Amino acid sequence: MLNRIRFKKRSYAFDLKPTSIDQASEWLVENLEEAGAEKSDRLRMRLLFEEALLNTAEHSGAEQQATAYLERRQGRYSLRLVTTGERFNPLQAGTESEQDEWSVSLFSVIDMHVHYAYSLGSNVVRLSLPRTTWNPVLKIIIAIAVGALIGIIGNVFIPDSAQEAFSETVLHPIADMWVRLLQAVSGPIIFLTALTATFGTKRIADFGGSRVSTVVRYFAISALVSVFSIACSLPFFPLDIAATEANRQVVSNTLDGILQIVPGNLVEPFSSANTPQLLLIAIATGYVLATIEPQISGLKSLVQQLNVLGLTVANYTCALVPFFVGLLLCLKIWTHDIDLLGAIWVPLVLSAVLSGVVVLAALLVTSARMRVNPMLLARKLKDPFVDALKRGTLDFTTVDDLATSCKQLLGINREFSRAILPQGLFLYMPTSTVGICVFVLFAAYTQQLEIDQAWVISAAVLAVIMAVATPPVTGANLLSFVMVFTYLAIPNDAFLDVMVFDIVFGVLCIATDQAMLQIETINQAERMGFLDAKTLRAPIANDASPRG
Repeated sequence: MLNRIRFKKRSYAFDLKPTSIDQASEWLVENLEEAGAEKSDRLRMRLLFEEALLNTAEHSGAEQQATAYLERRQGRYSLRLVTTGERFNPLQAGTESEQDEWSVSLFSVIDMHVHYAYSLGSNVVRLSLPRTTWNPVLKIIIAIAVGALIGIIGNVFIPDSAQEAFSETVLHPIADMWVRLLQAVSGPIIFLTALTATFGTKRIADFGGSRVSTVVRYFAISALVSVFSIACSLPFFPLDIAATEANRQVVSNTLDGILQIVPGNLVEPFSSANTPQLLLIAIATGYVLATIEPQISGLKSLVQQLNVLGLTVANYTCALVPFFVGLLLCLKIWTHDIDLLGAIWVPLVLSAVLSGVVVLAALLVTSARMRVNPMLLARKLKDPFVDALKRGTLDFTTVDDLATSCKQLLGINREFSRAILPQGLFLYMPTSTVGICVFVLFAAYTQQLEIDQAWVISAAVLAVIMAVATPPVTGANLLSFVMVFTYLAIPNDAFLDVMVFDIVFGVLCIATDQAMLQIETINQAERMGFLDAKTLRAPIANDASPRG
């Protein structure tokens, strides 16, 4: 804290020779570390700083002089890079450097403020980091505490008639606006996420793999997890499922419902927010764009900007969740409708247990297949798992740290990891499927919905679709729940509960999905010849455990 208070503006002048760029990068990291900036923020700023320098060096030559200014303004660390010469935006230039790989940059620009200007013969790039934020779960706890406090104080000091009038004239319209906002942004965000993630799978083809088989495998595993989750959850939520006679008409109607995923036109899925149709269009578009990308200049940059747009909107939308949790909690207290929130621990515990079972099953299967001790593999996955729990979200640090861990402990080629992991973090989220399945059944049980087998099948399918299509931002699964609730006709009364559930379970989900992805990457690397089995089976340094 003292470092942040005393931080003063600093500058560094240098040329753009490779050694000078390395020294400038070290200067930046050292000063940010001294100032108390988070590790993820240091890495993100270094990433874009190096990209700007490399592009400028390629454009203007290694003798070009540059000056970097580091300062702290309005609670944000800001880096200003100044170079003289003709107009040139170094962060819009395309290079084939490792830093420019779009799949790695997916997380680097979330909430990062980037500004370019040309003034008095100088190119000026300003990179501003986000303000330091609290853990998402802590924010939710504070929001619940504040909302409950306001609600209780209102019950004590404000007459019932005034509470009712304020709720109907102010709180209810605001709550309805929040639901409409989520419904409006969820479709485009999910479309952009699925499109850019599918486009990024072309990196798999670059390593000799099959994009189609990889995505199909992600879907297949998520589908198995979805069926398992529903089967295990039904005993805890004894729903009254209406029986339907199994005849040709029922089968025909069910098949017709599944085939409705193919839209009649390209406009209706967006106007009606039809989730399955949006996902199909996004995947098909991403695959086509990945195929024609070499023939169209600037296409990769366009797709990257679309991804940044989707992630930024999702990030800002999720940042509003704590405020609306407090508001809706206050509303429920004043309307004496707080019973449902008290039972939220049931789906939370059940989802956590089932997620643990899914990760354990994947670990045991992979251990047997690779002939490695399961306990040894678990210890190799432990540190990234714990780091993800502490971090509570995904960013560039995730890809960089995971690639290092996969290389040093799991024996996976680093370049292969850096290509596979970003797409996997978007497309492969099986324990997110667990949470969606469990909470949907919980909501149907508490809302006393009349359902049938087709409803349950739809829930299972939607859970897979939404887990694949949701951006990996803590709280973003709320967008999935909005789409699922709309499709399955679940009342909006459950929104407070799902917001709390999504944030709390989402932190665990980030860690378990990451572990599942590491395990799956072992299998992919082995099939494609990028796995060093000796490293995978080798004990951890200073670990006396026997080899598997």
